[in-house]
Amino acid sequence: MMAVFGTMRMGAGKACAIDPAAGSRTFFLRADGVPGTQPVTDDLGNPLTYYGSIGLSAVVPQKWPDYQSTMRTEQSGRIVMPTAKWDLGIGGAPFSILMRLAIFGSVGPAAGVVLQNGAGAGSWGAGGIQNHIWCPSPALKWEFFGTGSPTVMTMPATSGSWNDHAFRELLITYDGTTTRGYCQGVQVASVTGAYTKVAGTTACVGSDVAGGQSLYMAFNDLSVYGACITTASSYTLPTLPPC
Repeated sequence: MMAVFGTMRMGAGKACAIDPAAGSRTFFLRADGVPGTQPVTDDLGNPLTYYGSIGLSAVVPQKWPDYQSTMRTEQSGRIVMPTAKWDLGIGGAPFSILMRLAIFGSVGPAAGVVLQNGAGAGSWGAGGIQNHIWCPSPALKWEFFGTGSPTVMTMPATSGSWNDHAFRELLITYDGTTTRGYCQGVQVASVTGAYTKVAGTTACVGSDVAGGQSLYMAFNDLSVYGACITTASSYTLPTLPPC
């Protein structure tokens, strides 16, 4: 991969770096703002709706020192994106998900959900889940609905556990054939399999769509791209937040 963020500039009086794949973003949320508030849109204008305990917080140390805040979620807290349908990979369409997050623990009987696109929770396919990232410690898993059953990609942390409170960079890419998972710039998993659309889906971050499987979690930024931004085995981590 390229250095994901290579060209430096100043944005809003802060040092940041231009993402060379920014033109293919379909969702982009930087959790930099006034602690205690809830941004009404992402940075591309996609509307956001909040449920439960979630919002910008100064309690958790930020991944990016220039940021005032991080997005903190607890209990069944989640952000719903009513217009940002994450119909990822359908028909072999490439995509990427890039997220810098810290996980503190799960809420609920099993493992918590980082993000999900679905029409419901607890089942796959019609009326259920289309794709999600969840955390059955110590690894993260990316699952997506294929031909009658979900395909699973297990992504271990490069060191420690995903829920040991440390900020890590998560990247998932799909090139039309292979889905790859990265932790801290290193590929840790890959899987092949087709993606199938589920009707009536809703995208959310911080929980499943019903709010029943959530995490104590913080993230500093989340980008979704309509492009595969790398197929390399490793890449250089950025040192500045994204523009």
